[in-house]
Amino acid sequence: NDAAYRYALVPFSEGYIAVVPGPVRGGITNFFANIKMPIYFINNLLQGKPSDSMRNAARFGINSTLGILGIFDRAEDWFDMAPAQTDLNTTLSSWGAGYGFYLVLPILGPSDLRNTLSRFGDQALNPINYVSEDRDQLILQGVDNINAFAPQAQRYLDLKAETEDPYLFFRNMHLQGVVRDAEYSNDQ
Repeated sequence: NDAAYRYALVPFSEGYIAVVPGPVRGGITNFFANIKMPIYFINNLLQGKPSDSMRNAARFGINSTLGILGIFDRAEDWFDMAPAQTDLNTTLSSWGAGYGFYLVLPILGPSDLRNTLSRFGDQALNPINYVSEDRDQLILQGVDNINAFAPQAQRYLDLKAETEDPYLFFRNMHLQGVVRDAEYSNDQ
């Protein structure tokens, strides 16, 4: 993973940031957040939050029309409807499922068993899988992933440079995030 990050993902991300203007990257982020509405809708229902599910459905309708396929977040800008984004990992956590064991996924980095399994569940709900051909799906998902990763790409190199044992550091950082998220969701 370290070699892939240092020699491919981080340099590609830096080039992406240099070439693609911030407002365009923001529109791409909005588009993919909008198209993933079924993931948020269903997971909010599974977490017992029907009002959040309905808000996401309303946001989808507004942003898909007034926001030109979700490129602009008109639901929040014009109607003060904040997104209620969530995923299967949060749903499973709210049901009391533990995170399992720590693992490192190729290219994707630090994770745990619950989060890894959740990625598959959320992927099954992603509309991109059903509205495009295999090659186009890979391209769209690649754009989504690089657009999400690019702003924080340099952070990986900075954090790695600060530690003597990157594996232990990133493992501890991930597990502290799991504990923090669990405590936060218990407070809600």
